[in-house]
Amino acid sequence: MPNNFSKMNQLQDFDLKNKKVDLTSYEGKKIIINHWATWCGPCIKEMPGIKRAQQILKNYNYIFLLVSDEKVSKISAFKNDKKYNFN
Repeated sequence: MPNNFSKMNQLQDFDLKNKKVDLTSYEGKKIIINHWATWCGPCIKEMPGIKRAQQILKNYNYIFLLVSDEKVSKISAFKNDKKYNFN
């Protein structure tokens, strides 16, 4: 299987602290990518389940990346309002 991390790392992804996410740091891990939005009812409903899955799977080399096209300020406000701890 070819290594696609170098191609994936060309994406411009940032965390909520506006720090660039280096996807190569996840090499060898199983990555679960969740596309979501603050306005999406089903997305909000599944958040507690994602948090539980994160806790269960962290010891099995899984990493969860939550991806949104919304502004960092909007996501941060949502996160703080709902008391979520993702970055």
